[in-house]
Amino acid sequence: MMQRIHAVGLLAAAALLCSSCTPVVVETPTPTPVATLQCQGEFTEETHPCDQAEYDAVAARDAQYEEAERTFRRVVALLYELRSQRRPMNDELSGLVSGSYGQGVEETLHDGLTSDIDFSGQPVVVWVTRENTSDGGSTLALQACTAPGTATLESNGFKMTPKTYREQLYFTQIDGRLRLSSNRVAEVTSCDG
Repeated sequence: MMQRIHAVGLLAAAALLCSSCTPVVVETPTPTPVATLQCQGEFTEETHPCDQAEYDAVAARDAQYEEAERTFRRVVALLYELRSQRRPMNDELSGLVSGSYGQGVEETLHDGLTSDIDFSGQPVVVWVTRENTSDGGSTLALQACTAPGTATLESNGFKMTPKTYREQLYFTQIDGRLRLSSNRVAEVTSCDG
């Protein structure tokens, strides 16, 4: 009988303990979708999944290419502006160029001070692409095609239209800024293709 009383006591104690219990439903957390970062190849349109470090490196590289393109477009505009006004290189243009390209620009503008050729209008940079080449330790390279746009040359009453050029452009990092340091130029019939 003692066993029965003991068993009844245990059952009563268990019932008392469980009477204050309420069932708990544990929900499985729904995973929050994580955006997968996509990185584009430096010289292709293809993208691939990447981690934050690679994504940040690609963003920094893209910013350099954008800076290089802005630099080239500004150099073209300043070169024609100064040449049409028969002015030598100014500080802004000097800060955008270096090396053999800078020397060539300075000579062109200097020669223009006494030239009988008048420049007017502006050429048009039709397109700019990234290039996988280097020249003398350059930081990065672009290829660009520049068409005459509204630019004209006039000498002794004879008007000429400038040529269309495709250029390999090489940029070097100097004092924290990309400068156009050298180029290779080829005359082309158009900027198509």
